[in-house]
Amino acid sequence: MKLGRKSAVLFVVILVSLLGGALRIYRLDRESLWLDEGASVKVARMDLVPLLRQSAVESYSPFYNTLLHFWIKAFGDSAESVRMMSVLFGALAIFAIFVAGREWFGAETGLLSCLLLSCSAFNVRYSQEARGYTLALFLTLLSYYFFRRMERIGNGPEKASGPGKLAPLAYLAINILLVFSHPYGVFIILAQNLYFFSLKVLAPGRISWPVRNWLLVQTPLLVVTLAWVLVMAYTSRKNPGVFWIPRPDLMSLFITLWYQAGSRQLILLFGLLVILSLLTVGPRKVTPGPGPGPVFAVLLWLIVPVLAPFVFSLWFTPIFHFRYTILASPALCLLAAQGIGNLHYRVLKWPVAALAIALSLISTKEYFSTFHKAQWREAVDFLEHRALPGDILIFHQGYTICNIYDYYAKRKDLAKVPFPDLEGEIDAENISKLDQLIQGRDRVWVVISYSQGDELLLFKKLEQSYSNIYQKTFVGIDVYMCEN
Repeated sequence: MKLGRKSAVLFVVILVSLLGGALRIYRLDRESLWLDEGASVKVARMDLVPLLRQSAVESYSPFYNTLLHFWIKAFGDSAESVRMMSVLFGALAIFAIFVAGREWFGAETGLLSCLLLSCSAFNVRYSQEARGYTLALFLTLLSYYFFRRMERIGNGPEKASGPGKLAPLAYLAINILLVFSHPYGVFIILAQNLYFFSLKVLAPGRISWPVRNWLLVQTPLLVVTLAWVLVMAYTSRKNPGVFWIPRPDLMSLFITLWYQAGSRQLILLFGLLVILSLLTVGPRKVTPGPGPGPVFAVLLWLIVPVLAPFVFSLWFTPIFHFRYTILASPALCLLAAQGIGNLHYRVLKWPVAALAIALSLISTKEYFSTFHKAQWREAVDFLEHRALPGDILIFHQGYTICNIYDYYAKRKDLAKVPFPDLEGEIDAENISKLDQLIQGRDRVWVVISYSQGDELLLFKKLEQSYSNIYQKTFVGIDVYMCEN
């Protein structure tokens, strides 16, 4: 496949990035902010010192929170505004995958992977969320770009001229930012080290970069990473509610595969293309592909950020969630693109690429036709239009008050109370305290979200004092009004 001049390819990549950005902007405000997005805004509104302290307490993204802090100062904190930063990094990631793919495989694979990432339903979804996913995704792509540049510097002095000399410093800086952007950045660094040391053992001539030079870059990165991991471990002991994730099972891996690909059809298609990335299919023969090299590196990029946290979650604290594996999603696009490129039947390449893009767009259309986030905007609007002055609002999950309810709330005359406390469960002991909260109240509102099943005790108690209980259901939230 002849791509033409570099300027023409660059124009196409910029156009695809802009179109992908437009797809990520489309109906950006159709869903309200949900709990995690509200928490991001709450932290980002703080002054910088409290912001960094709270980022450590929540074991999350100090770099993203800091950027969002300045973004809000510049552009405001509306739902569209705070999500727009994620859109920006999502669009930049489309361009970055071309640059990284060209570096690892060539311009053809870079362009095809750019097209696949631009319409990926998984990536569109999390480009519309005010969290650090697309920032970490963008940094991951830059990390792999400079990782490849370092490898090429080590493979010949002719590669060490120009900007390439700065690759180790750029790689170090970007990976430090990656670690402070998302905890799964640790697994990206792990995948890169597995690649480096595997090739040093299995194919010593493949990487001529000396181990000593590699360790000079990895040692400060390891120190910073270890320090942040220790902070997260410490805060998890002080604040067990940070790690809310259930222990995964094999179905969790299938769900992750489903989201990464986009649909059952795409699971099959991408699976075949990944296999083809290992082979070159010509008119009369099937020959081995590149062997221990770029494909091996990207395979590790795809596998390690998924399997490593999965195995860790089975043995230690559960940390595995499908949305965190977004850092591995560019690897799937790159391998699929390389698989298409390995089709030496030229007549098949673009039809297969078009099929993958069409199926991805169908999945993206389905994403836009479904509500995925809890409808806090709608629930708060319902409550504020129907509650009377003096009514009490009881929140079963009390942390939702400051993390998201207060973001949308306008009325100040409603009493908002967590029950039993910010993160506790209702039991026979604390249910007795409910009488003190509702005493003398003609009407009580109860907001149930992120149900743990213990709210049945709450309603049994309310039924003793109130004859009528009405329910209004929103996505992810149930609102009850109790009156005499």
